[in-house]
Amino acid sequence: MLADIALWIAAVAGVVCMVLVILALTANITLIMFRTGSMSPTIPAGSVAVVQRIPASAIEVGDVVTVDRP
Repeated sequence: MLADIALWIAAVAGVVCMVLVILALTANITLIMFRTGSMSPTIPAGSVAVVQRIPASAIEVGDVVTVDRP
């Protein structure tokens, strides 16, 4: 019984992972983690954010912006 429950949980987790990968590829989104406390207290260190690439002209006041570094 316990093994069946664990197997179902693993199967559901696998399906969720596949859906997230498909969503990431189709919606052009990625995840980032804020490693430092530079955004605290609003965004604490260790928080994860969903990032979507948009044109710079679409940025508005109050948006949180990430910049790729080489």
